[in-house]
Amino acid sequence: MRVETGVRALLWLANVALTLTWLVAWAMGRVAASFSAELSPLRLHIAMGSLATLLSLFASTCILFYFIGTGLWMRDQAKEIVVLDRKAGLEVWRLYEEANRLKAGPFAFATFGLALGLFGYILGGATHVGAIPPWVHPTLATLLVANNWIAQRFTFRNMVKNVAYLDEASDRLDAAEAAARPG
Repeated sequence: MRVETGVRALLWLANVALTLTWLVAWAMGRVAASFSAELSPLRLHIAMGSLATLLSLFASTCILFYFIGTGLWMRDQAKEIVVLDRKAGLEVWRLYEEANRLKAGPFAFATFGLALGLFGYILGGATHVGAIPPWVHPTLATLLVANNWIAQRFTFRNMVKNVAYLDEASDRLDAAEAAARPG
């Protein structure tokens, strides 16, 4: 399984969990009652929200690390291969620069998702105790759900492009290493 498959699955899971939590929040009394009389609507929302927020934060962090890590790998390989084959090294560096531009969309959404997730989660507790106006938490939650679904589109599209750059860089590296081997 490729790393990209895992990140995609995690992002899908996080977005579905966030969406279900958001939907259940509007009808948590009825939903909690359907599970059991002992489960309070607030406890259901806190449990779902905690899990969904943690998944969302982890998914956003994985997106950041994926693009940073693959970019660093390409950069380091370009620096190493330039010693064996200058042309191949410069071509891998060009691929690295193109792949590096792919970060713009996913990074902005992932960073915004981290901020919305953290503040939404913390301010949910503040809403519960009446420390802030009741509209703040649902607004942040709505923005988080929307941000993450929009981010998914940019992230998936840019991951496909990034894989193509990684594959091309690997092919060039393999060819340069094969040419440098004696015999």
